[in-house]
Amino acid sequence: MPVPRANERDAVWPEAVFRVPLLRGLDERGRAEVQSSGRLLELAAGDVLFEPGDPSDALFVVVRGEVELWSLARGDEAASLVRVVAQDNTLGEEAVVSGLRRSARALCNAPARLVEVPFGVLSRALTRAGATALLEREGRALERSMTRNLLSALSFGRHLGSSDLELLLDAVHTKSYESGQFLQRQGDAPEDCLLIQKGLVQLQSEHDGRVRVHGYLSGGDFFGDEEILAGEPHRYSVVAMGDTVCIHADASVMRRLCDSNVGLAKRLRRLTLARRTEPMQLEAAPHLTQHVLRDAYRMQMARSLLAIDQNTCVRCGHCAWACAESHTGVSRLIRSGDKVVVAEAGAFANLLLPNTCQHCEHPACMIDCPTGAIGRDVEGEVFIRENLCTGCGACAKACPWHNIQLAPRAALAPEPTATMKLSELVAVKCDLCRDYEAPACVRSCPTDAIQRLDPRQEFSEVRALFGGASPAAEPAAGSRPPPAAWQLWIPIGASATFLLSTLALAWRAPASPGLALAAGVVAGLGALLLASHALLKRRPSLWLSRREKRGFGRSGTRPSAGSFLSPWVRAHQSLGLVTLGATLWHSGFVWPGGVSGALLATLLACAGTGVFGALCYRLVPPRLSRLEWRGALPEELGRERGELVDRLYRLTSGQDALVKRVAEVILVPYSRSAWESLRLLLSGRDLRQERGRLRRVVDERLEGRGRERLLVLDDLIKVVVDLRALPLRRGLTAALRIWQPLHAGLTLALVILLALHVLARLG
Repeated sequence: MPVPRANERDAVWPEAVFRVPLLRGLDERGRAEVQSSGRLLELAAGDVLFEPGDPSDALFVVVRGEVELWSLARGDEAASLVRVVAQDNTLGEEAVVSGLRRSARALCNAPARLVEVPFGVLSRALTRAGATALLEREGRALERSMTRNLLSALSFGRHLGSSDLELLLDAVHTKSYESGQFLQRQGDAPEDCLLIQKGLVQLQSEHDGRVRVHGYLSGGDFFGDEEILAGEPHRYSVVAMGDTVCIHADASVMRRLCDSNVGLAKRLRRLTLARRTEPMQLEAAPHLTQHVLRDAYRMQMARSLLAIDQNTCVRCGHCAWACAESHTGVSRLIRSGDKVVVAEAGAFANLLLPNTCQHCEHPACMIDCPTGAIGRDVEGEVFIRENLCTGCGACAKACPWHNIQLAPRAALAPEPTATMKLSELVAVKCDLCRDYEAPACVRSCPTDAIQRLDPRQEFSEVRALFGGASPAAEPAAGSRPPPAAWQLWIPIGASATFLLSTLALAWRAPASPGLALAAGVVAGLGALLLASHALLKRRPSLWLSRREKRGFGRSGTRPSAGSFLSPWVRAHQSLGLVTLGATLWHSGFVWPGGVSGALLATLLACAGTGVFGALCYRLVPPRLSRLEWRGALPEELGRERGELVDRLYRLTSGQDALVKRVAEVILVPYSRSAWESLRLLLSGRDLRQERGRLRRVVDERLEGRGRERLLVLDDLIKVVVDLRALPLRRGLTAALRIWQPLHAGLTLALVILLALHVLARLG
């Protein structure tokens, strides 16, 4: 995509901009707010302002030159010219309906100057200035123009004459739906034909109280036409999976157009079954959660989803610490959230989706910001301009996933604008570390367990749902880069060195003085390098590099980046083997006395804790992830038992005598049995499988009696299984954490004893 020659945010806008009909009602304060949150753009001939599918947060006013709008209608092979936007006119009408994507390509056919106007800031400024009538009138005109462009991009709309198109425009209206709201119900008479402008809907049928999902439709899909033309009731209920906007076309007008236009009915975009999710659900493994389908709206919205692989995450919290270090002491990452199990290439991954910004396709926070403080750059990263943030909290309330928080404003805050004073609090959220080449959380993970990914590319269920490209055809944005060759040779060389030292120890081969001295130098340098690993981890400036500023015309996504520290952790472990082998060789395979003996003992103890930690890092996370329903912080485990016990008492209180007897004889003893904990750990079962096993035990004991009186049994079993797994979770979490302070203390003692040993030898 061509790059514009300038991007002037602080330049004074030409007065002609404010003579455009929609901007005439602005007062002086409104002009200042719109200009502070907008941009003045200089484009050359051939530059592209936006592409179809781009986010539509702003209107554009042409100050000089012309911009062509090109659209590719469904079924056509080449794009066609929709209209030419001349000087003093606007384009980008999709911004009127929040969350829509661009429906056409905006191309400059000559050098042009444009002004970008955030529509959310503009509408609030006009409302405050008392120009609501102007806003409504011009908004309707823009919405009609937008609908015309959208219908022109559809196969049936392109073949309508101008009079028929105007008739259709007069007969349509736009309606918004909230999550869970029905657009139509099964069995109702057809009144409208619906075109989805934005959002996601689920097609379902209900029989005998059971819901069956038949498919999903998203932006640009048409439905309801078959029932209208056939005069039959709706076969499916249609439910909004999130905020959804639809264009409703009156049924009588659609029939009239089909009668007067031969072949129009065949051109209507009908519902296809190619995107059914039912077969995918039936083929899923029994223990594969369908969370990604239940929360399909989130998966559709998320553009950069933070995911932590619980099978490799060691719960060290270094990601949250790195986030705080790179953001003035306030972490944008909370290490708790929903847990998802996804299937990829025959394997299952337990992913934690922590509470952190996912940089939505259509950010709800941006819509509700009264000052335009929330922006989005050309690579899709949603960020907050602190100099425009008033700390009102509207964005935090608007975020459906609670990924924005209010924090004290930094001491080195930006200068206030002319129209507002800075508040004590400011909204903070993940900005993908936009000042750096890669997110700090990803770069700092010692086990490479954390990633930023696009769920529509990375999750097979979501990829099938939205028709995304397969990873084989198109590399996923969040894929980890392959390890470098040096990362593989280090452990091989270290293992070989340690093996040779061990063989020499077994043979008790005498070492010459020169060889012993060389081994001592290697051991000493190795010990110092091992100790420097702590400095490497705690100095973000060593592994976070600044990023070059980007121009307006750059598009696409940032290149994927893996962990910086992960290969260094492997190198640290390998160097430990080398250092241990060199020390044994230096000592002549005898135990010295004095400081030298204490140094050797400390090194062995330090190596022992390191080996214990390496084994824990390898073996504990996958076992711990099987025992968790959701991601929880280690400090949350302390109060979880009390909450589970309270819930157990609430579920059994006031219940039938049979329920209480089952709880007393089977469930409560199970929850207190240490043997059951050990069996759960050794069996490798996850919590879902353990619940099923315990349910079978109860059914066998009851022999089918009183089944109708045990309606709360599943809830009781879930609570007691959680109670039984809780000590295991605490123990495994402690194993991941307890060795680290001991290892660090021994490392410090090792450095001190090494210095004393060298001084003694030199003296």
